[in-house]
Amino acid sequence: LFKANTKVYGSVAGGSTPSINGSVSLANAGTKVEGIPKPISALISDISFTGNTAKIKNTSFNIGSSKISLLSEADSISPLSAAYVITSPKLLLSDLVEGNTTDEHLNNVVIKGKAVQRGGEMFATADLTSDNGKISKLAYNGLNGSVIYQEQCIDERRRGLRYEWQDP
Repeated sequence: LFKANTKVYGSVAGGSTPSINGSVSLANAGTKVEGIPKPISALISDISFTGNTAKIKNTSFNIGSSKISLLSEADSISPLSAAYVITSPKLLLSDLVEGNTTDEHLNNVVIKGKAVQRGGEMFATADLTSDNGKISKLAYNGLNGSVIYQEQCIDERRRGLRYEWQDP
């Protein structure tokens, strides 16, 4: 079910951004995302628009057996500037990674981040925590990771990946 009550004002000509006011609701929607082996299903979401901003709330969906929730607030739709929080009681890597048939998983996952577009280039940060789980046949407790993504990264010092492991 797709329900929209929006008004769009303005033009997209010459790179202009129209103003959007209203809301969009999705119920039991689904889609297939390239590169993710399992489809998105049971998608429920409420999205509200005010001018060039948006709030995504009450959003939940499944990817395979993984149940996921999302909250996001965009201070700007164009160019994009948004913060997000993704949570899941259990993420199965076989649901997310093509060719992964293992029982690898992350429990009580929280991912907090930001996505920003500058000069047509996308930048994103994400801080991930997971209470416990199993990756590469190793059980863990207290996973903390940070990722910085930049399109067409030239300076390797500008992106990084760090994980802290504690023995279970």
